[in-house]
Parts: sequence; C-alpha cells; structure tokens
Amino acid sequence: MNAATHVSDESPIEVLAPFVRWLKRDIAGRGSQLKVPFDLTLSCYEGGDEPYGNCSTCIDRELERISRETGARWVN
Repeated sequence: MNAATHVSDESPIEVLAPFVRWLKRDIAGRGSQLKVPFDLTLSCYEGGDEPYGNCSTCIDRELERISRETGARWVN
C-alpha cells in the first residue's frame, strides 16, 4: 500500500495499519481494557451514520448484544 502512495504527484503519505495482524478478539479485548464505549461505535460494512443491520458485522454485533443480555452463547 505504501508503494502505491508514491506514484502520486502529491505529497507522499504513509499508510499505517497497526492492527492489521491482530485478531478481532484481540482488538476487542484491548478496547475493553481501554474502556472503549463500544455501544457508541459502528462497524457496518455499508457505512453511513446508522448500521445497515444485515451485513455480517451487524449480525455479529447483534448476536453479541443478545449474548451479553441473556447469557446465551452462539456457535459459529
């Protein structure tokens, strides 16, 4: 990705991706340690101000919310 940024006539930029090799559970765990307010975040693949609700990430988040509220566990 960084190599692609150098073909431009504009000022060079550097692409940083500090979590690219982390698993989702590791990112979520670190977020929990930092007390990230996950209820204020979006991860929908469709973008926008509101979640689409039907993409795989929206479904995963809804299942996680149900799991927290009910104690039920989902098997993928």
